[in-house]
Amino acid sequence: MTKRELCVVMGKTIRAERQSRGLTIDELSELVNISPGYMGLIERGERGVTTHKLMNFSHIFGLPTDNFFQHCSVEVPSGVKVLRDKINLLTSGFSEKELGFLVVVVQEFRQMRP
Repeated sequence: MTKRELCVVMGKTIRAERQSRGLTIDELSELVNISPGYMGLIERGERGVTTHKLMNFSHIFGLPTDNFFQHCSVEVPSGVKVLRDKINLLTSGFSEKELGFLVVVVQEFRQMRP
């Protein structure tokens, strides 16, 4: 799945959740602290969502963050070594603060698992 495809899936999910709760774009954008125009870009899949904003959406909708990825088909390489190497490559150059944030996000995901 490409980044663009992921943005489209997440945008559709956010729109569906917003509409199911009877919220307008203006109302949701105020809750998330972004402009209505930017919210529209997210819902159309033209812009991505930061991890921080994803956590905001998750909190506002009362959903675990993995709900935003339910319709994604992502190929995951097999093997622990391959996965560790991929994580190391993706996080190279991260500051201590960024790595700390990543640890918090991973801990949140672990707590949401059944």
